[in-house]
Amino acid sequence: MTLTKTSIVLGIVLAGFLQVQELAAQDAAKAAEGSQTKAQEGAMAKVEMGQGGKVLLHETFDSHDIGDAPEVSALERVEQVSVIDGAGKAGSGKVAHFNDSDDELGALEYNVGDSELGSMYVEFDAMNNDPAKGDKNSAVIFGVGPWEEGQDLGLNSKAKRAFGLELYQQKNLKLRVGDGVIGQMEYDTAKPVNVKIWVNDNDEKTLTYKRPDNGESAALGADSVVAWINNSLIGELKATGNPMHREITEGSAVIGRVGFSSSSTKVADFLIDNLHVEDPSAKAETAVGEGPAKK
Repeated sequence: MTLTKTSIVLGIVLAGFLQVQELAAQDAAKAAEGSQTKAQEGAMAKVEMGQGGKVLLHETFDSHDIGDAPEVSALERVEQVSVIDGAGKAGSGKVAHFNDSDDELGALEYNVGDSELGSMYVEFDAMNNDPAKGDKNSAVIFGVGPWEEGQDLGLNSKAKRAFGLELYQQKNLKLRVGDGVIGQMEYDTAKPVNVKIWVNDNDEKTLTYKRPDNGESAALGADSVVAWINNSLIGELKATGNPMHREITEGSAVIGRVGFSSSSTKVADFLIDNLHVEDPSAKAETAVGEGPAKK
């Protein structure tokens, strides 16, 4: 068989084409493997963030469009909160900007679980977005209250909260039950704050949890709350916690409403990310994704 120049050239071109296809297939396989690895890493991050219980809410705000309110199926009320690029200030990626800058109430309230809960673990990252704003009474307040579906504000006053974690614009942080402050401390307004809270809404039994500071087991008292800031207890608060607002938590398993609020007379400007809520007493389940908004 006689080989012509044309057939030789065609052979080289064909060989080159097959090599390109093989390289493309290899690149695609590597990309798929990389995506799978990232997905696995993301799943691991969610597991590491929680305590191994049934996840009721895991909101990173990354699935929402910038400028929109972070509406998902669990969200009951949102006022003066929008999604922005966090620029790495709190958590990563997009964050919720709680920007109550006028005389209207700000709110970001979720109803978690299908019914009332007997225990709860909450974690989130927060960053003071403007330490010079407002006065010594300007704050955003994270609270937990009774399980309650509906658009009405459920956590806008201390009377409706089992407790309130008050993050002030000017370096103070307080854990309040009713009219009493049960723990307080100063925080660095230039750095993000990681919050971990355990809630035990059982009138008789304690709740065992692992302390963030040393990994040792601790027993949270009946009908009590304990809060850790950057893996340290708030001020004089003990690892066994403090009783909650009894008028709100009377009876076992009534909690389920969680979220952030502000007053109508003071401003609040904070960034919030990685809001994670789970039932530590329930069987572990796959983390709940950021589902579609309620209709």
